[in-house]
Amino acid sequence: MMKRHREIRWSEVARAAIVDYLKKLGQRSSGQEVLESLPADTRNMLKNVTESRAREFYAKVAEREWKRIKSLTLAS
Repeated sequence: MMKRHREIRWSEVARAAIVDYLKKLGQRSSGQEVLESLPADTRNMLKNVTESRAREFYAKVAEREWKRIKSLTLAS
């Protein structure tokens, strides 16, 4: 596809995308700002989540993600 548009300076496109991405990283919202942007019912639901329950959930997600990545590398 890139060969179809030889007039485009792809290295410049990539450089601009990287700069934009880095700017977005620098403008990350705080956790509080993210929470405030959520609908009220979602905020209320999250208030009831204990730290231990959040850690359990994170561990499950991490385990499933490793399994997913492993299956992708085995399929290659």
